[in-house]
Amino acid sequence: INAEYGGCEEAGAASVTVLLQDFSKVEDLESYRDRVLEVHPGGIDILLLNHGAMPISPWLATPRHQEPAFVDRIYRINVLSQIELTRLFMPTLEARGGQIQVTGSLMGDVPFFTAGLYSSTKFALHGFFRSLQQELLLKKSPVTVSIFAYGLIWTEEMGVIVTTQEEAVAGKASMPWIAKGDVGESADIIVSASITRPEMVQYPVTVNLFSKFLSVLPRFSWIMTVAVPFPYDEIAEVGVRMKEISSKMGYQVGNQ
Repeated sequence: INAEYGGCEEAGAASVTVLLQDFSKVEDLESYRDRVLEVHPGGIDILLLNHGAMPISPWLATPRHQEPAFVDRIYRINVLSQIELTRLFMPTLEARGGQIQVTGSLMGDVPFFTAGLYSSTKFALHGFFRSLQQELLLKKSPVTVSIFAYGLIWTEEMGVIVTTQEEAVAGKASMPWIAKGDVGESADIIVSASITRPEMVQYPVTVNLFSKFLSVLPRFSWIMTVAVPFPYDEIAEVGVRMKEISSKMGYQVGNQ
């Protein structure tokens, strides 16, 4: 948080206020809304829904991901809290002609077995906010919704997660360049969208188009399984590595 705080100031922000919130506690979000409006009594112009938990591992291979309490928590963070925040901030957004920005995912359009639970939450998120786009248009509301269907955004942590030890020694990465998005460029897209207000942004464009092409082919599920260059048991270990990295970095990635 401190690093992001400093980055905002370096980028020219006049002031930065950090309000911590556990988004799995949907019932507490009304008080969170009140705290935000105490800082911005005139209301807000943009609601950026960028939080989320990312449980990555085949569902059948991960007993923890099958527990009802875990599934409930992931849906609270990834779906229910975002819907509730939209409800709570809608009055101020309508009064100011504001915008809702939703960080969706390529996996909200194209499912992948290494992240079935995560993918299901993103499908729900896309379905709700695409429907909301239509409703706001019909209502002639000044509020717009922009959805960012991002593929893999390459970070140092993501490189550790998807790269085997042998590849790391050799200086190679498991994911091809076509699947990698730049973290700085992806952030710039969100900032520029506050002006252009697109309905949907796909990034990186190449991987999104390629995946959607695959999704209309016969035997799509079989194609997606053979596209993975690792045995099933090795893929199941990715979830374990994510939990280890989460502890080292001091934040949650969805497997806690």
